[in-house]
Amino acid sequence: MFGADRIARNGDVANKIGTYKLAVVGRENGVPVYSVAPTSTVDLALPDGDAIPIEERDPREVTDIGGIRIAPEGIVVANPALT
Repeated sequence: MFGADRIARNGDVANKIGTYKLAVVGRENGVPVYSVAPTSTVDLALPDGDAIPIEERDPREVTDIGGIRIAPEGIVVANPALT
């Protein structure tokens, strides 16, 4: 079992990083995997997972700590977040 940040009308689930591997391992081993979430997580306005909004946040949240850069210059960063 795992939580969910958003569930679309068709049952597609969006959650933070780490859930995908649980789903894959469960499927490959014939073990059911379930999302457990409050009804407030279900968004009937979203037809499917493709419609779940993903925000691209400031790369400095990943490359910097306390305003000091810790990542190499020129590195490409993806910083998606569920809204």
